[in-house]
Amino acid sequence: MSDLRPIYCPECFNHSCVLKSKGKISIYFDGKQRTSGQFIYNLDEQRIDQLKTIMHEKLEDYFKWYSEFKNKKTIEKIDLISDDFFCENGCGTDGLGKFSVIGVLFSEKYFRSIVEDLANEYDIQLDL
Repeated sequence: MSDLRPIYCPECFNHSCVLKSKGKISIYFDGKQRTSGQFIYNLDEQRIDQLKTIMHEKLEDYFKWYSEFKNKKTIEKIDLISDDFFCENGCGTDGLGKFSVIGVLFSEKYFRSIVEDLANEYDIQLDL
């Protein structure tokens, strides 16, 4: 996928850390994750629009669930995290850590617009 942007490797400090072609993405709301808030991706078999649809469904599932709470707190942070990154320079054979795929797989602008639309639809306050 040519749209994927590399990030800085925490070991060699080069702009050489990229998302693997297959893996798992977990969705975190204020640092917490629901079991249903994760999905598997395969960039060899899925187009980016298919992944966007899956992400939207997972986010909507959370907002729908959270909207039923009586005393809702304002959501301050939403992130899509994966530990399926590798360094093109060979660093981190045991794993480099967990990183956000926002700005790597999904643009910040696109992600933010979806989150804001869902927050409005389900009457949930955001302070991102």
